[in-house]
Amino acid sequence: MTVFIDPGHGGKDPGAVHDGYKEKDQTLGVAKRLQVKLAEKNIHSILTRDKDEYVALLDRAGATKKIKDNAAFISIHLNASKNHTGTGFESFVLSKSSGDNKALQDTLHDAIARLNTSYGIKDRGKKEANFLVLRCVKNVPAVLLELFFIDADIEKIAGSNYYTEVATVIATAIADNYKFNK
Repeated sequence: MTVFIDPGHGGKDPGAVHDGYKEKDQTLGVAKRLQVKLAEKNIHSILTRDKDEYVALLDRAGATKKIKDNAAFISIHLNASKNHTGTGFESFVLSKSSGDNKALQDTLHDAIARLNTSYGIKDRGKKEANFLVLRCVKNVPAVLLELFFIDADIEKIAGSNYYTEVATVIATAIADNYKFNK
């Protein structure tokens, strides 16, 4: 089993920014923790970036072309709203997805939503979108996670172990989805 972990943005692309927090830094922190948690379950993972560097979306998704079986692509993001009133967690699969994509989305979404509820982060639902990174992933299920709104929810997790907790929840959900509990 191989899990491609895609920490959103990086390098010249900071993603969402609020009060000194940059999405690119926060997503990399979650991704590195997720890699450790997957290793603890004997699940191989590959980071699309492991430092603050820009990696084009096509290159991020293109890494999956070499793997045909027993793999997944998880893109980790934080959301933001123009008027700072958005809040919550949502997950995305490619529009008109079915089968393995939906199954992985269901497992991940439900597990993260349970954790986020304990932090007061609402569930905005399971959604479909035509995001480029999802369109370009071939051969493996792909889910994009918007864990919370950086401009409204970051205070809810401040001073907590949220990033480690969400990494644990994601790793466990992946292991459960693929029946990979070693």
